Amino acid sequence: MFNMKTPTLGIVSVLAGLLLSQSVISQSALAQPQSLDRGKPVATVAAQLFSLQGSTAKQALAADTLVASLAQDASVVSTDAIALNAALLDGATSALLVAFGPGRTYSIEQSRSYWINPEYQAWTGKVDVGALSKGRNKQVNRAVFVRSENNVFGQINIDGRTFEIMTTEAGKHLLVERDFSQLGVQDDTPALELPTLMDTAKISVGEVNMVAPTVIRLLQVTSSNALSRFGTSNMVARMNFFLAQANDVYANNGVPIVLQDAGKYSSGRTELSSVTANTIAIRAPNDGYLDQFAGSLRNSTGADLVGHITDNSGDGLCGRVNAIGGGQSNGFFVTRYICTNFTFVHEIGHLFGARHDNDPTTTPFAFGHGFVNSGRNFRTVMAVSSNPQPRIGFFSTDDQTFNGGALGNSSFSDNERVHVLRRNTMAGFR
Repeated sequence: MFNMKTPTLGIVSVLAGLLLSQSVISQSALAQPQSLDRGKPVATVAAQLFSLQGSTAKQALAADTLVASLAQDASVVSTDAIALNAALLDGATSALLVAFGPGRTYSIEQSRSYWINPEYQAWTGKVDVGALSKGRNKQVNRAVFVRSENNVFGQINIDGRTFEIMTTEAGKHLLVERDFSQLGVQDDTPALELPTLMDTAKISVGEVNMVAPTVIRLLQVTSSNALSRFGTSNMVARMNFFLAQANDVYANNGVPIVLQDAGKYSSGRTELSSVTANTIAIRAPNDGYLDQFAGSLRNSTGADLVGHITDNSGDGLCGRVNAIGGGQSNGFFVTRYICTNFTFVHEIGHLFGARHDNDPTTTPFAFGHGFVNSGRNFRTVMAVSSNPQPRIGFFSTDDQTFNGGALGNSSFSDNERVHVLRRNTMAGFR
């Protein structure tokens, strides 16, 4: 269902219930994580989030639009129907139990809970699978959920395996295991590099925890065919998840950046046939295709960045930007709906000026590359899928370890520093 905004936005339609009035929610209102504890006692004992429902319940969902799309997704390992206690994600429960079967029950300790917008809230936490050493050694396993009443999308990463909780258009819940190596995505390195401006304030990486978070406003748009295939409520949940997942990455690194929701829209148009074509088109303000999102609507919502969420694979990419770095005119990117393996925050990283682990280019930052730790079996957000290691929710850095292994180095692999240096410039695009 859509509420049409006419005539000023023409073909633009608002995803039902999710477009925020620009005058109602101020930037400062969402700049800081907000407690969801509304006077309720915080649970002291972990509560079970879901239970598996068996094959009969799964078969009853066979005709659902979401289930049908999952059946065509090569990255889907398994799909199970579950009974979900969505109320546990309201922020008042500090620990959850997730049970994947006999001997496979894990506790998730809440890291933070906050409102993304008045409709959706985020719940993030670390999955407990054993003790960690002292120091800045980070937990390998994370969980990120977004919730609007019964509508939930979430991702749980456990020792290289990824499980997602999804909600059908009819309000039923699924547990889906994903294997992102089966997506077969190609290298998304853009051919162009633009002059990369930086904030003139001299703030070192070591001082970032003493300054206020930088708020970067982000507008998202999707196509009519993507909505038709995946469903409106699923698309809205996915868009909110992308924001929450990105914010969790920034928090993991200790980078004071918060992505703020600037609105979610349907373009009312069929998307183009490839990720690259959609990336070029979303940036151009006068080519007759999605011009509002590069011009008037971006301006009226104060969106520093614009993300286009698409369906078509075309060129085999999960996402793309037009160029590395640059200024406000380059603040656009594309991410495919099915690519929840940190693609969204990866593409935004390119706009900051961050590069892949295997990219020999040393501009705009010689130290701005992703990192692969084959010994510890992980790669950071900006490391590409040609590496067999699972991607983790951290940017490369020289001042943290992850599951006992280095996350980067100061000379070539410190994308955390790239984000610190560019954050205020990016937040000033609008």
